[in-house]
Amino acid sequence: MSNYLGVDPGRSKTGLALVAADGKILSLHIAMTDNLAAELRQFVGSAKLQGIIMGNGTNNKAIGAVLRELYPDRKLTVIFQPH
Repeated sequence: MSNYLGVDPGRSKTGLALVAADGKILSLHIAMTDNLAAELRQFVGSAKLQGIIMGNGTNNKAIGAVLRELYPDRKLTVIFQPH
Protein backbone atom coordinates (compact mmCIF):
# COMPACT_ATOMS: atom_id res chain seq x y z
CA MET A 1 0.00 0.00 0.00
CA SER A 2 1.25 3.48 -0.79
CA ASN A 3 1.49 6.13 1.88
CA TYR A 4 1.92 9.87 1.98
CA LEU A 5 4.17 11.94 4.21
CA GLY A 6 2.61 15.13 5.54
CA VAL A 7 5.00 17.82 6.79
CA ASP A 8 4.17 20.92 8.87
CA PRO A 9 7.41 22.90 8.75
CA GLY A 10 8.63 24.98 11.67
CA ARG A 11 11.67 26.84 12.90
CA SER A 12 12.51 24.57 15.85
CA LYS A 13 10.01 21.71 15.46
CA THR A 14 8.47 20.07 12.40
CA GLY A 15 5.29 18.02 12.44
CA LEU A 16 5.25 14.74 10.52
CA ALA A 17 2.33 12.49 9.60
CA LEU A 18 2.39 9.19 7.77
CA VAL A 19 -0.98 8.75 6.09
CA ALA A 20 -2.37 5.82 4.10
CA ALA A 21 -3.80 6.43 0.63
CA ASP A 22 -7.31 6.04 2.10
CA GLY A 23 -6.67 8.93 4.52
CA LYS A 24 -6.06 6.86 7.64
CA ILE A 25 -3.37 8.38 9.88
CA LEU A 26 -0.76 5.70 10.48
CA SER A 27 1.71 7.61 12.63
CA LEU A 28 2.45 11.12 13.94
CA HIS A 29 5.73 12.63 15.15
CA ILE A 30 7.13 16.00 16.16
CA ALA A 31 10.75 16.22 14.95
CA MET A 32 13.39 18.66 16.04
CA THR A 33 14.08 20.65 12.88
CA ASP A 34 17.85 20.70 13.44
CA ASN A 35 17.81 16.86 13.47
CA LEU A 36 15.17 16.46 10.76
CA ALA A 37 17.02 14.18 8.33
CA ALA A 38 17.79 11.55 10.98
CA GLU A 39 14.31 11.71 12.48
CA LEU A 40 12.68 11.46 9.03
CA ARG A 41 14.70 8.35 8.19
CA GLN A 42 13.59 6.71 11.42
CA PHE A 43 9.96 7.90 11.17
CA VAL A 44 9.41 6.84 7.55
CA GLY A 45 11.49 3.68 7.90
CA SER A 46 10.61 1.19 5.18
CA ALA A 47 7.20 2.71 4.37
CA LYS A 48 6.56 3.09 0.66
CA LEU A 49 5.91 6.77 -0.04
CA GLN A 50 3.68 7.78 -2.92
CA GLY A 51 4.30 11.48 -2.31
CA ILE A 52 5.05 14.23 0.18
CA ILE A 53 2.73 17.12 1.05
CA MET A 54 4.18 20.09 2.93
CA GLY A 55 2.70 23.36 4.13
CA ASN A 56 4.31 26.62 3.01
CA GLY A 57 4.86 27.79 6.60
CA THR A 58 7.96 28.90 8.44
CA ASN A 59 11.24 27.40 7.20
CA ASN A 60 9.59 25.47 4.35
CA LYS A 61 12.41 26.14 1.86
CA ALA A 62 15.10 24.63 4.09
CA ILE A 63 12.89 21.69 5.07
CA GLY A 64 11.95 21.17 1.42
CA ALA A 65 15.65 20.90 0.59
CA VAL A 66 16.07 18.13 3.19
CA LEU A 67 13.03 16.30 1.82
CA ARG A 68 14.28 16.55 -1.77
CA GLU A 69 17.69 15.22 -0.72
CA LEU A 70 16.25 12.24 1.18
CA TYR A 71 13.44 11.41 -1.27
CA PRO A 72 14.54 12.69 -4.70
CA ASP A 73 12.21 10.32 -6.55
CA ARG A 74 9.05 11.41 -4.69
CA LYS A 75 6.89 14.34 -5.71
CA LEU A 76 6.91 17.16 -3.15
CA THR A 77 3.70 19.21 -3.19
CA VAL A 78 3.71 22.49 -1.25
CA ILE A 79 0.29 23.72 -0.18
CA PHE A 80 -0.90 27.08 1.13
CA GLN A 81 -0.99 27.08 4.91
CA PRO A 82 -3.15 29.94 6.27
CA HIS A 83 -2.13 31.36 9.62
